[in-house]
Amino acid sequence: MKLAYLAPEIPALSATFVYNEILALTELGHEIIPFSVHKPIMPATDQHLDELRSKVIYLYAMPKKTVFFSHLKLLTKKPIHYIKALSECMKDMFQVNILSRDARGLFYRFFYAAKLAQDLVDNDIQHLHVHFAHVPTDIAMYASMLSGIPFSVTAHANDIFERGLLLDKKVERSGFFATISDFNRHYIQQTYQVDPGKLEIIRCGVDSRVFTRKSSIALSDPVRIGVVGRLVEKKALIRLFLL
Repeated sequence: MKLAYLAPEIPALSATFVYNEILALTELGHEIIPFSVHKPIMPATDQHLDELRSKVIYLYAMPKKTVFFSHLKLLTKKPIHYIKALSECMKDMFQVNILSRDARGLFYRFFYAAKLAQDLVDNDIQHLHVHFAHVPTDIAMYASMLSGIPFSVTAHANDIFERGLLLDKKVERSGFFATISDFNRHYIQQTYQVDPGKLEIIRCGVDSRVFTRKSSIALSDPVRIGVVGRLVEKKALIRLFLL
């Protein structure tokens, strides 16, 4: 298949699972067009990512004039799709309070969704997959409406528990909505009125060709536990230090 991927930052050091997934799908024979909302603040710099990095299209780095022309093209070539997408965006803005910052954010992301939609059409993309259910999915769902190309989502944590704006609609509008754990799926089902048949689990794993499981291991005394994570509050490492 010819697929597009969208994430907040590609290739980001803090989201290796995104670019590893893209590389794995490429290895399986799929053609991937990578899109990123922003340029990474802390980019992954491995040499094997050079080809991927050269292909990434950074949406928010696009000149507004270029994005505006994407709107004109879509309105001319796909007027029904465009009017429906704009209508849905306006409904969403009223749902979250038309005068709120959330509403302004949705309209801003609708603006850039036109550029993504035009690129999807121009590149004959068959499906769009998104990592994180907040800003990237806002852009993706409007781009899907504008282009008529289906999308799916992988949700992780912050995008569910703290920034779950319109999450029920995102599940409804997606081809499928995946998350990384049973706990997350249960939380979404309990918190939002969604079709459970659309909720999938895709775990964040490791490449078993690189990291192999040991048949047995001797525990140290005292037992030592290793953890990998950024030193930011939401990773809750302070809880581990207090154990």
